[in-house]
Amino acid sequence: MEFCFNSLMLLSLFSMNTCVNVMILKHGAAVAAIKIKQVDKGIDFFFSNRSQGVKFVEFIAKVAPVIRSRHDKQLISHDTKSNNYNYKYTFSVEISPICREDLICLPSKVSLSLGNLGPLVICTKVTNTISLLDPFTLRQCYVDGDRYLRSSLKSLLTS
Repeated sequence: MEFCFNSLMLLSLFSMNTCVNVMILKHGAAVAAIKIKQVDKGIDFFFSNRSQGVKFVEFIAKVAPVIRSRHDKQLISHDTKSNNYNYKYTFSVEISPICREDLICLPSKVSLSLGNLGPLVICTKVTNTISLLDPFTLRQCYVDGDRYLRSSLKSLLTS
């Protein structure tokens, strides 16, 4: 008799920041992972059941600005006699590539929408939001994942 785990994969489209890796290790978020695999543009985490994967995705959303996330459910096998279904769940999470101490040039529309901040700003903190500081006026603002996606911020220099 062969026992098959429902595998769950978390795929990050951007390479994960070092601080996110440290947070995962510090809080033991990936302890339940049965396999961790580095891929071209991210890291895949495999879990034995869906609830462990959902818990991990929720943790990532707390410590990093999530730009996009989606989930899929794929039927692997089913037994018509016992009415058992085996699914593979896939969660895809894209996090911001901006790191602490990055220099960012804000587009003019974004600068106006943030209260005439910038255009050159420094990222001072990255959690589930990105904290931006104008070095000339010392004004600070916060950008969440949705606003980041709409404004398409890009780093000029990284730390």
